[in-house]
Amino acid sequence: MKEIDDDHGDEDQQAALEEKWARFLKAANLGRVVVTPAAAKVLEETETEAMALLWRHATGDWGQVEQDDREANDRALISGLERTYSSYRPHRGQCIWVVTEADRSATLMCLPDEYL
Repeated sequence: MKEIDDDHGDEDQQAALEEKWARFLKAANLGRVVVTPAAAKVLEETETEAMALLWRHATGDWGQVEQDDREANDRALISGLERTYSSYRPHRGQCIWVVTEADRSATLMCLPDEYL
């Protein structure tokens, strides 16, 4: 029978996950990540991890965007002068956009009608 460690395991796992997350965000150059409440709800309802979509975005998998947007994103990665934009439809749910600002200071996860 496996022993349960008085909640220290959960704290250690949470701390390790937070450290891994922080390293990923720094390496991916996404800046501060903001998830709108509506996007968080879609992620929860579709059981989609935000980190999975951020990983796809950071590694150049732009999801369901037009070819012109793909090319603009690829240029933006090289120039660092434009924003990058991805669109994902998790588990056939509502569309979620991931947008990283041109200066790489912030990344927003939102629904399309929330992006201004």
